[in-house]
Amino acid sequence: MHFRGLDLNLLFALDALLKEKNVTRAAERVLISQPAMSGALNKLRYHFDDPLLERQGRGLELTHKAKALREPLTEFMVLAERMLNHTPTFEPATDARIFTIAMSGYCAEIFGVPLVRRILKCSENVSIQIIDLTIESLVAVKEGQIDFCITVEEGSMSDGPKGYEGLESVNVYNDEFVLVSAAKNKAIKGAVGYAGFCKLPYVETRFGNGLISIVEHSLRRNKERPVTRACVPSFLKALAMLSDTSMVTIAPSRLYETYKSVFGLGATNVPFKLPSLKETLFWHPRNENDPSHVWMREIMLEVAGEL
Repeated sequence: MHFRGLDLNLLFALDALLKEKNVTRAAERVLISQPAMSGALNKLRYHFDDPLLERQGRGLELTHKAKALREPLTEFMVLAERMLNHTPTFEPATDARIFTIAMSGYCAEIFGVPLVRRILKCSENVSIQIIDLTIESLVAVKEGQIDFCITVEEGSMSDGPKGYEGLESVNVYNDEFVLVSAAKNKAIKGAVGYAGFCKLPYVETRFGNGLISIVEHSLRRNKERPVTRACVPSFLKALAMLSDTSMVTIAPSRLYETYKSVFGLGATNVPFKLPSLKETLFWHPRNENDPSHVWMREIMLEVAGEL
């Protein structure tokens, strides 16, 4: 089908090209051959009178026109899919649905576990897919690749995940950080000053996926900091490292309370200023009135209220 001189099938190719910025990966994304995708790119360049993808170094980058096309094209693709799969109502008892939610490992422990348990009680056909939070998760929400993202609110870190603009949001729960060690470790009995903290062997939580923890973001502002003796990718692994050692770490208090008896831990106040950990749920306005999304948000807020 053609619309104003453009084969609408080419929009699927254009969507893949703008997302992948690579002809081979775009071809794999829409299940066509690489030569066919190259041919589609040539037709798109002719129609839009623009290269769309330009060689920069070893890769391809979007032109200004391609960047301008990306958001409206994403909206068109998502709305087209919704129109084809539209159901005016949603019955969780009978309708099948898979919701994809990006969140951190810590959030999965505190919020994801009770959420899945609640879904099991509410529906036999609704499923939850929890995926790792990355610096691109909010973009994935905008592009319709995932349904929800739970991450810290924008004010917590200036270099945290970007892309909050244009998304709906609501706070799901808050937490505070604590300084944790093995319960037998006498070094943090009572209050610990920052100078004393810097002398303690430290377990650092360093996330992958381009994310920096609130703790690490704050420590980087100080001239002195403790010597990192171990570096792990999650707060839970940091807590597990402490048993029967002299090491300390900084972790969310909810996670500490959950695992303190398992790992034999004790905690005290963090000896420097840290912002609260405010976990926020994000979704796209296009799903604001979608019956299945409305139902899912209500379930998530019920679970959050019980935390």
